Amino acid sequence: MFDLLTMYLGVRLGLYESLAESGWTTSTELAERTGTFERYVREWLEQQTVSGILEVEDPEAEALARRYRVPPAHVEVLVDTGSLNYEAYKSIELVRGARPLPQLVEAFRTGAGLPPLPWEPEGRAEFNRARFVNLLGKVWLPLVPDLDARLRSDPSARVADLGCGTGWASVAAAVAYPKITVDGFDLDPAAVNRARENADSAGVADRVSFFVQDVAELEGAAVYDLVIILEALHDMARPVDALRIARSLLAGGGSVVVADELVGDRFAVSVSDPGSAGSRSSRSKRTSGASTGCGRDRGHVLIDDFMPTFDVSERHHTLALAPADRTYEVARRLDLARSRVIRGLLAARGIPRLVGARRLPMPRTMTLDDLMSAGFVWLGEEPGREFVLGLVGTFWKPSGGVRRIEPREFAAFDEPGQAKAAWNFRVIPDGDDRTFVSTETRVRVPDEASRRRFVLYWAAIGPFSAVIRKQALALIKREAERGDG
Repeated sequence: MFDLLTMYLGVRLGLYESLAESGWTTSTELAERTGTFERYVREWLEQQTVSGILEVEDPEAEALARRYRVPPAHVEVLVDTGSLNYEAYKSIELVRGARPLPQLVEAFRTGAGLPPLPWEPEGRAEFNRARFVNLLGKVWLPLVPDLDARLRSDPSARVADLGCGTGWASVAAAVAYPKITVDGFDLDPAAVNRARENADSAGVADRVSFFVQDVAELEGAAVYDLVIILEALHDMARPVDALRIARSLLAGGGSVVVADELVGDRFAVSVSDPGSAGSRSSRSKRTSGASTGCGRDRGHVLIDDFMPTFDVSERHHTLALAPADRTYEVARRLDLARSRVIRGLLAARGIPRLVGARRLPMPRTMTLDDLMSAGFVWLGEEPGREFVLGLVGTFWKPSGGVRRIEPREFAAFDEPGQAKAAWNFRVIPDGDDRTFVSTETRVRVPDEASRRRFVLYWAAIGPFSAVIRKQALALIKREAERGDG
């Protein structure tokens, strides 16, 4: 948690960006370039280096002579806002989210409401930009073949983006599908103005329009071939009405695509009932992809055999331009130590618990065999398609509390005071030289007391876990595409 707060300084003051641009830099040089106070900057550089986020050229040098830099492998995570691996914005969200807590305390006492959380002083967040630009038109929509074909065909398809925000989904769709026209709708005038600027800078303003308008006024228009609601439905006061209106906007044969938080339909305290679809998803994190309910059939998922119900689910995916057999072999031979980002995170304070390891010197390799030596168990495999690892322990404790069990014991293991995690990698062919690669981590904590401890632990560790999973997929993609493995 402390590292996230100090990352806030690096983002807000432009320290990461300046370091990434200049390379090895002293505290004095960095302070001069960013208009900051050298003594504070020096303390920040030292803290970031000790945490494994930055690196120092010569730790024995005098304090003012020491030179620091952002490791090249960390640039995407800390600086590149256009990358799917960019995560530094979470430090901004943490601080923004905590700012109204004193007012919230009073609201609990009085029943009064809270005003909307202002974007300033940090500025408007656009943390979905990279996801939409990199995935919407390149991965998500092509996964629905009939829809993909319609967006590429004549006559030109019409698309509506409800709750468009700053317009990146509309822009990404128009860039990916040069024939379509897009209308974006939002109630925030400032967001719509920014969306118009984004469309203009992307060169699609002739096909993408934005409106400050309540879409309820359009009900029954029946003119759109596609309606998208991406990361917006949870902000709508009447989501069921919004979905009904979305459907009414469709022309014959049209589609509605929704991507949002993965939550249950009803309140559920326990996930012990395997037959309850609501409880299964009620504690799950959002997916990295679009939850449309209309993609191609994925068939049997092996991880379901070992953990059909869970408290947390974290999913990520990527598209590798490589054959499925080679991609799978690369995944089986994955060495997490090849990612400097992962090595840096695992070296940071507290992060070794993510892989169940005790506080030991950083190993040279982190292959599947290394993980199993650290306490993971090999649960099963569908060769060429999916494999699953398992781990049991008290993850929220400093030691990780790894408990070794036999693979055959994993599915039925449900001991209070312990948690169990299942982690899979899965490949799905998408033509001769395209492969959809996904990874999912599920965690189950059977008793309420331990679950409360785990939730606090996961709130702090979850963002770093997501980076590790994304980096693992990036390694698989890179090595499969260049023919390694």
